[in-house]
Amino acid sequence: PAVGEKGVASHERTVIIEADVEAVLADLNAEYESIIAGVDSYDAYMAKQAEIAAFYEKVNATSADLCIKMCGYAITYAENILASGKSTDEMYDDMEIVYDLIYDDMGDEIYDGIYDGILDDIYDDFYDGALDDQPDDVEYSDWSKARSNEYEMWSDTRSDVYEQWSDYRSDVYEFWSDMRSELW
Repeated sequence: PAVGEKGVASHERTVIIEADVEAVLADLNAEYESIIAGVDSYDAYMAKQAEIAAFYEKVNATSADLCIKMCGYAITYAENILASGKSTDEMYDDMEIVYDLIYDDMGDEIYDGIYDGILDDIYDDFYDGALDDQPDDVEYSDWSKARSNEYEMWSDTRSDVYEQWSDYRSDVYEFWSDMRSELW
């Protein structure tokens, strides 16, 4: 069943959402593991430079998609709660799932999986790893440029991911707060 289908129990929705986030993060990590394989030197990094740049774009897009999905899930939960036929007191209490699951738990999963997870790994593996030492047969300017470009891609992606995550959490929190206020 889909998250928004009528008759899907709250627990089922929770399991679906958690599985969705876990699957997206697992796919992203699997792709990263494929890219990083063998990238342990400047030459290996340079051979995969285009693939690495495309992966940064994918990390950014995946983060944005997940954050948008979380906002949609918050709306779906609220719609189902409002359609439940319960008293406003019960619906007020039921809205807590939006905060606990969508804002808090999934917010932590996304942050830990992308911002503090894969992006930390990328920094360690590329900037502080493969590009850490200048090879003897490579001009300083070439090595320095590659290192600077890597840092810029990492930093830009990290900033974008944090902004997406922060915006989604703010939006969900405001939505949750407004819904509970209206129910109160």
